[in-house]
Amino acid sequence: MFDDDWREICRIYLAAKRYILRAEELDPENDSDWASVIQHRDTLDHLVRVRSVELGIVGKDNADAYMAANVAKAKGHAYRAFFDAADWLGILYRRDLRQIGKQYSLPTLDAVFPEYYAELCPAVARCGKEIAEIRARKDIADNGGRPTERTISEMQMYEQVLAELDRYWDLSQARRPALEQRRRSERVSKAGKIVAWIAGLLLAAFLGWYVPRICERVFGSAARTTTRTTTDRRAAHTTRTAPTPVRENCLRERVGHTA
Repeated sequence: MFDDDWREICRIYLAAKRYILRAEELDPENDSDWASVIQHRDTLDHLVRVRSVELGIVGKDNADAYMAANVAKAKGHAYRAFFDAADWLGILYRRDLRQIGKQYSLPTLDAVFPEYYAELCPAVARCGKEIAEIRARKDIADNGGRPTERTISEMQMYEQVLAELDRYWDLSQARRPALEQRRRSERVSKAGKIVAWIAGLLLAAFLGWYVPRICERVFGSAARTTTRTTTDRRAAHTTRTAPTPVRENCLRERVGHTA
């Protein structure tokens, strides 16, 4: 009786489930995605009501109308579960992809992941804009309580956008080992430069303290030796030229004869 509706609900339900499970892997704590889980639960609740009537477990006076109403409500909840799960998964994809630009330096990304700024970032920005437009146009049910054709089209568009983000996310994870290795090499190189810089400062400080003292010892000793030699020579010269008593008497006698 509701074969086409069941096919549609099952397809939407499975797509939403796939996104919910994918989001749980990206965000293990999963503190913010209760909306899609609740919509998923409500979808099953309405389907169980329909099946309960079909199996005769629950009796209803107007069973066909009752089941049709619950099928329509189940379909509405299934679409809401899909869009809520897709919204959250899109946020997680874009968060992780943008985080790469904060985790790694520009030289590392240029060397290992050149597509990041050239291709991935523009694609993420474009996907974000498309997601915003889809969310702004989203209208789950029309006056009859059934999803509109536009809603179905937007769901398909959303699947394409998330598939593109998923592809870029897989690419980023494939480049992650090389990015980590490059970052470790940069850290080692930076640490080596810091150690060399500190060693240079310590060496300069040591030389600034040690060299003046060596110079003082070497040149100060030579200066003292030179001063001591000069003093000795002057003393010797003074001793040779100083008048003695005999010499003074001779000079006096010569002066007397001359007079």
